[in-house]
Amino acid sequence: MFTDLRDLHQRRRDLLVSGLRSVGFTVEVPPTGYFVIADAAPLGVEDALAWCRTLPEEAGVAGVPVQAFCSDPDQARSLVRFGFCKTEDVIAKGIERLQRWADRRG
Repeated sequence: MFTDLRDLHQRRRDLLVSGLRSVGFTVEVPPTGYFVIADAAPLGVEDALAWCRTLPEEAGVAGVPVQAFCSDPDQARSLVRFGFCKTEDVIAKGIERLQRWADRRG
C-alpha cells in the first residue's frame, strides 16, 4: 500500500520535473515532499515574486515564489515552487500552459 503511494508521488514528481525542464526551467529532483523548486531565470524571470503574481492570468498556472520563505529574498530571486500533489492530467496540462507562455515570450 505505502509503496503504491510512494510510486504514485514519484511518477508525478518526475512528470513535473521533466516537464519543467522541457519548458526551460532549471530543476533539481527533490528526494521527498510534494513540491519542486524551479529556477525560472533561464526563461528571463528575474523577480519570481512579481512573476508569480501574473502567472495565473498569463499562463493559467500557479507557482509560489521561494522568496516568500527566505529572510533574504535576494537569495531566491528567480526560484519558484510548484506542487506535484495533483493528478498527472493536471500536471501535464500545467506544463502545456507553461510551454505556451514560454513560446509567446519567444
